[in-house]
Amino acid sequence: ERNIVANLVTIDYRGCGESSGRARKAADLILDGDTLYQYVRTCLQNDPARIVFYGHSLGASVAAFVKSLSPNQPIKYVNERSFASITQLFSLRYPRMGGVFSWIMRSLDWELDVSDQWSSLPGEKLVLFQKNDAIIPYRASIHYFLQAKSRKRTSYVELTPYTSLSSAAFHHSLPLKNYIDKHTSLCAEKRVLDFLFDFSSEKTAKEESRSSAGEKSLLNG
Repeated sequence: ERNIVANLVTIDYRGCGESSGRARKAADLILDGDTLYQYVRTCLQNDPARIVFYGHSLGASVAAFVKSLSPNQPIKYVNERSFASITQLFSLRYPRMGGVFSWIMRSLDWELDVSDQWSSLPGEKLVLFQKNDAIIPYRASIHYFLQAKSRKRTSYVELTPYTSLSSAAFHHSLPLKNYIDKHTSLCAEKRVLDFLFDFSSEKTAKEESRSSAGEKSLLNG
Protein backbone atom coordinates (compact mmCIF):
# COMPACT_ATOMS: atom_id res chain seq x y z
CA GLU A 1 0.00 0.00 0.00
CA ARG A 2 1.11 3.57 -0.70
CA ASN A 3 0.06 6.96 0.55
CA ILE A 4 -1.04 9.02 -2.43
CA VAL A 5 -0.98 12.80 -2.16
CA ALA A 6 -3.26 14.16 -4.87
CA ASN A 7 -6.10 16.58 -5.47
CA LEU A 8 -9.04 15.76 -7.74
CA VAL A 9 -10.52 18.78 -9.49
CA THR A 10 -13.66 18.36 -11.59
CA ILE A 11 -16.48 20.48 -13.00
CA ASP A 12 -19.98 20.23 -14.38
CA TYR A 13 -19.98 21.38 -17.98
CA ARG A 14 -22.30 24.31 -18.68
CA GLY A 15 -25.91 23.13 -18.57
CA CYS A 16 -25.00 19.98 -16.60
CA GLY A 17 -25.40 19.31 -12.91
CA GLU A 18 -25.26 22.55 -10.96
CA SER A 19 -23.77 24.61 -13.80
CA SER A 20 -25.97 27.13 -15.57
CA GLY A 21 -25.91 28.05 -19.25
CA ARG A 22 -26.06 25.81 -22.28
CA ALA A 23 -23.46 24.22 -24.51
CA ARG A 24 -24.39 25.13 -28.08
CA LYS A 25 -21.37 23.54 -29.77
CA ALA A 26 -18.43 21.31 -28.95
CA ALA A 27 -16.14 24.32 -28.58
CA ASP A 28 -18.15 25.38 -25.52
CA LEU A 29 -17.21 22.16 -23.70
CA ILE A 30 -13.57 22.58 -24.71
CA LEU A 31 -13.62 26.14 -23.34
CA ASP A 32 -15.08 24.84 -20.06
CA GLY A 33 -12.33 22.23 -19.83
CA ASP A 34 -9.57 24.72 -20.61
CA THR A 35 -10.99 27.13 -18.01
CA LEU A 36 -10.64 24.38 -15.42
CA TYR A 37 -7.05 23.71 -16.48
CA GLN A 38 -6.11 27.39 -16.38
CA TYR A 39 -7.68 27.71 -12.93
CA VAL A 40 -5.66 24.80 -11.56
CA ARG A 41 -2.45 25.99 -13.22
CA THR A 42 -2.64 29.72 -12.40
CA CYS A 43 -5.08 30.33 -9.56
CA LEU A 44 -4.04 27.22 -7.62
CA GLN A 45 -0.43 27.68 -8.78
CA ASN A 46 0.28 24.13 -9.90
CA ASP A 47 3.24 23.12 -12.03
CA PRO A 48 1.88 21.67 -15.33
CA ALA A 49 4.28 18.75 -14.86
CA ARG A 50 2.21 17.74 -11.83
CA ILE A 51 -1.18 18.02 -13.55
CA VAL A 52 -2.93 15.02 -15.09
CA PHE A 53 -5.88 15.01 -17.49
CA TYR A 54 -8.29 12.13 -16.83
CA GLY A 55 -11.41 11.82 -18.96
CA HIS A 56 -14.11 9.19 -19.33
CA SER A 57 -16.32 8.82 -22.42
CA LEU A 58 -17.24 12.30 -23.71
CA GLY A 59 -14.99 13.86 -21.08
CA ALA A 60 -11.98 12.03 -22.51
CA SER A 61 -12.52 13.58 -25.93
CA VAL A 62 -12.91 17.07 -24.42
CA ALA A 63 -9.73 16.52 -22.37
CA ALA A 64 -7.81 15.61 -25.54
CA PHE A 65 -8.77 18.90 -27.19
CA VAL A 66 -7.90 20.86 -24.04
CA LYS A 67 -4.54 19.11 -23.87
CA SER A 68 -3.85 20.01 -27.52
CA LEU A 69 -4.13 23.71 -26.57
CA SER A 70 -0.96 23.36 -24.47
CA PRO A 71 1.41 21.50 -26.83
CA ASN A 72 4.52 22.40 -24.84
CA GLN A 73 3.26 21.22 -21.45
CA PRO A 74 4.26 17.70 -20.25
CA ILE A 75 0.76 16.77 -19.09
CA LYS A 76 -0.12 13.09 -18.73
CA TYR A 77 -3.47 12.07 -20.20
CA VAL A 78 -5.80 9.15 -19.45
CA ASN A 79 -8.51 8.31 -21.99
CA GLU A 80 -11.05 5.90 -20.49
CA ARG A 81 -13.68 4.14 -22.63
CA SER A 82 -14.03 6.89 -25.21
CA PHE A 83 -14.62 7.25 -28.95
CA ALA A 84 -12.34 8.23 -31.82
CA SER A 85 -14.91 10.48 -33.50
CA ILE A 86 -18.41 11.38 -32.35
CA THR A 87 -19.79 11.29 -35.91
CA GLN A 88 -18.28 7.84 -36.46
CA LEU A 89 -19.85 6.74 -33.19
CA PHE A 90 -23.31 7.76 -34.42
CA SER A 91 -22.72 6.02 -37.76
CA LEU A 92 -21.90 2.74 -36.03
CA ARG A 93 -24.58 2.98 -33.35
CA TYR A 94 -27.34 3.81 -35.85
CA PRO A 95 -26.43 2.23 -39.21
CA ARG A 96 -29.62 3.29 -40.98
CA MET A 97 -29.65 6.88 -39.76
CA GLY A 98 -26.01 7.30 -38.82
CA GLY A 99 -25.21 9.33 -41.93
CA VAL A 100 -28.00 11.79 -41.17
CA PHE A 101 -27.02 12.08 -37.51
CA SER A 102 -23.38 12.62 -38.46
CA TRP A 103 -24.31 15.37 -40.93
CA ILE A 104 -26.43 17.08 -38.28
CA MET A 105 -23.62 16.90 -35.71
CA ARG A 106 -21.12 18.42 -38.14
CA SER A 107 -23.59 21.09 -39.23
CA LEU A 108 -24.14 22.12 -35.60
CA ASP A 109 -20.39 22.15 -34.87
CA TRP A 110 -20.63 19.16 -32.55
CA GLU A 111 -17.92 17.06 -34.13
CA LEU A 112 -15.25 15.87 -31.70
CA ASP A 113 -12.61 13.95 -33.63
CA VAL A 114 -10.03 12.75 -31.12
CA SER A 115 -8.33 10.61 -33.77
CA ASP A 116 -7.45 13.77 -35.68
CA GLN A 117 -5.85 15.28 -32.57
CA TRP A 118 -3.97 12.25 -31.29
CA SER A 119 -0.70 12.58 -33.19
CA SER A 120 -0.30 16.16 -31.96
CA LEU A 121 -0.89 15.34 -28.28
CA PRO A 122 2.39 15.66 -26.37
CA GLY A 123 3.43 13.61 -23.36
CA GLU A 124 2.50 10.18 -22.10
CA LYS A 125 -0.96 8.77 -22.75
CA LEU A 126 -2.94 5.83 -21.33
CA VAL A 127 -5.97 4.34 -23.09
CA LEU A 128 -8.46 2.11 -21.26
CA PHE A 129 -10.95 0.22 -23.42
CA GLN A 130 -13.54 -2.55 -23.20
CA LYS A 131 -14.34 -4.49 -26.36
CA ASN A 132 -17.89 -5.34 -25.24
CA ASP A 133 -18.89 -1.78 -24.40
CA ALA A 134 -22.48 -1.41 -25.65
CA ILE A 135 -22.50 2.39 -25.47
CA ILE A 136 -19.35 2.96 -27.51
CA PRO A 137 -18.89 -0.02 -29.89
CA TYR A 138 -15.29 -1.17 -30.10
CA ARG A 139 -15.03 -0.16 -33.77
CA ALA A 140 -15.83 3.41 -32.69
CA SER A 141 -13.30 3.44 -29.85
CA ILE A 142 -10.05 5.37 -29.89
CA HIS A 143 -8.14 2.12 -29.34
CA TYR A 144 -9.57 0.60 -32.52
CA PHE A 145 -8.38 3.64 -34.44
CA LEU A 146 -4.92 3.59 -32.85
CA GLN A 147 -4.24 -0.04 -33.76
CA ALA A 148 -3.20 1.00 -37.26
CA LYS A 149 -1.43 4.16 -36.13
CA SER A 150 1.71 5.10 -34.26
CA ARG A 151 1.64 4.07 -30.61
CA LYS A 152 4.41 6.43 -29.57
CA ARG A 153 4.20 7.23 -25.85
CA THR A 154 0.82 5.48 -25.58
CA SER A 155 0.02 2.61 -23.20
CA TYR A 156 -3.12 0.48 -23.17
CA VAL A 157 -5.30 -1.37 -20.68
CA GLU A 158 -7.88 -3.81 -22.01
CA LEU A 159 -10.52 -4.00 -19.30
CA THR A 160 -11.62 -7.55 -18.43
CA PRO A 161 -14.29 -8.03 -15.72
CA TYR A 162 -13.63 -10.24 -12.73
CA THR A 163 -17.03 -11.86 -13.23
CA SER A 164 -19.54 -12.03 -16.08
CA LEU A 165 -22.02 -9.17 -16.34
CA SER A 166 -25.70 -9.46 -17.22
CA SER A 167 -25.62 -6.38 -19.45
CA ALA A 168 -22.90 -5.15 -21.78
CA ALA A 169 -24.09 -1.61 -21.10
CA PHE A 170 -22.47 -1.85 -17.67
CA HIS A 171 -19.06 -2.03 -19.35
CA HIS A 172 -19.23 1.66 -20.17
CA SER A 173 -19.62 2.98 -16.65
CA LEU A 174 -18.77 0.18 -14.21
CA PRO A 175 -15.99 1.32 -11.82
CA LEU A 176 -12.45 0.20 -12.61
CA LYS A 177 -12.26 -1.83 -9.40
CA ASN A 178 -14.37 -4.45 -11.21
CA TYR A 179 -11.75 -4.99 -13.92
CA ILE A 180 -8.28 -6.35 -14.47
CA ASP A 181 -5.93 -5.62 -17.35
CA LYS A 182 -6.31 -8.57 -19.71
CA HIS A 183 -2.65 -8.54 -20.73
CA THR A 184 -1.01 -8.16 -17.33
CA SER A 185 -3.71 -9.60 -15.01
CA LEU A 186 -3.17 -6.60 -12.75
CA CYS A 187 -6.07 -4.70 -11.24
CA ALA A 188 -7.09 -1.92 -13.63
CA GLU A 189 -6.97 0.63 -10.83
CA LYS A 190 -3.36 -0.32 -10.10
CA ARG A 191 -2.42 0.06 -13.76
CA VAL A 192 -3.83 3.57 -13.76
CA LEU A 193 -2.06 4.52 -10.53
CA ASP A 194 1.22 3.11 -11.85
CA PHE A 195 0.85 5.33 -14.90
CA LEU A 196 -0.17 8.46 -13.01
CA PHE A 197 2.36 8.27 -10.20
CA ASP A 198 5.20 6.24 -11.75
CA PHE A 199 4.93 3.53 -9.09
CA SER A 200 6.18 0.92 -11.53
CA SER A 201 9.39 2.76 -12.41
CA GLU A 202 12.59 2.57 -10.39
CA LYS A 203 13.42 5.73 -8.52
CA THR A 204 16.30 6.89 -6.43
CA ALA A 205 15.72 7.69 -2.77
CA LYS A 206 15.93 11.38 -3.62
CA GLU A 207 13.28 11.08 -6.33
CA GLU A 208 11.00 9.10 -4.03
CA SER A 209 11.31 11.79 -1.36
CA ARG A 210 10.53 14.59 -3.80
CA SER A 211 7.57 12.66 -5.24
CA SER A 212 6.01 11.90 -1.87
CA ALA A 213 6.41 15.53 -0.76
CA GLY A 214 4.68 16.96 -3.84
CA GLU A 215 1.12 16.79 -4.97
CA LYS A 216 -0.58 15.99 -8.24
CA SER A 217 -3.78 17.55 -9.48
CA LEU A 218 -6.10 15.38 -11.54
CA LEU A 219 -8.45 17.19 -13.90
CA ASN A 220 -11.46 14.97 -14.32
CA GLY A 221 -13.82 15.26 -17.29
